[in-house]
Amino acid sequence: MRTILSILVVLLQFPVGKTMAQQTWKNGKQCVVCLTYDDAMDSQLDYAIPQLDSHGLKGTFYLTGTSASLYHRMEEWKAIAANGHELGNHTLFHPCSGKRFSDRERERDIDFYTIKQFLTEVRTANTLLKGLDGKNRHTFAYTCGDKVVEGENMGDYLPELVVAARGGDPAFLPKNELNLFHLPTFSSTGKTGDKLIDLVKQAQQKNSLLILVFHGVGGGHLLVEAEEHKKLLDYLKEHEKDIWVAPVIELADYLIAESDRKGKM
Repeated sequence: MRTILSILVVLLQFPVGKTMAQQTWKNGKQCVVCLTYDDAMDSQLDYAIPQLDSHGLKGTFYLTGTSASLYHRMEEWKAIAANGHELGNHTLFHPCSGKRFSDRERERDIDFYTIKQFLTEVRTANTLLKGLDGKNRHTFAYTCGDKVVEGENMGDYLPELVVAARGGDPAFLPKNELNLFHLPTFSSTGKTGDKLIDLVKQAQQKNSLLILVFHGVGGGHLLVEAEEHKKLLDYLKEHEKDIWVAPVIELADYLIAESDRKGKM
């Protein structure tokens, strides 16, 4: 009888249908957090990157080809790539839907794009990135979250050009439910450090992926204050034994390897 009770206790600790592989991430971590930054902004160089570096954390910076910061501070953007941060593809012209942004010029309105035009822009942005970081593989972030061109979802076309794409609806998903080309994304705009930490805690509880998207940090548009950003990084560093903080391309490579491993089982 005692043996039977011991077996029941073990079974209750590991619910049916939920394996250890599903409960943990790389090196047994509870969750993975990707810190991503859009549009290649000065405030990211001035505040976000120094804070990341002081905590020993790496982020993903989605660069737009027309960024003034990229033009004037190109050597600094090259340097962060050499230091282990990821440079990602955020198109050349940052097209968004004019249906939601009435001031959008027609040539940057994704509603007037053709599929060929969109893919050519992504491909050319990859060339720009290779000139900055020397790499052949990059991830992508949908601009304004817009994914549809000529009535078709670009997630079906992007695998020929990029490794993964960020910009799916916000959701806490386990790794076996993730779509590499619609990775769920949470906005950080206007949030306090405590609110951002709450999102991380939810990811820990749910053993899920959390991708946070920042724009301005300590300055610029869609702002998060620098001290709130630092508060989040403090928490991530303090809990690094439980939280895997990774650039998006490292996450993508991990998921690809996991899929390959399961396919061979």
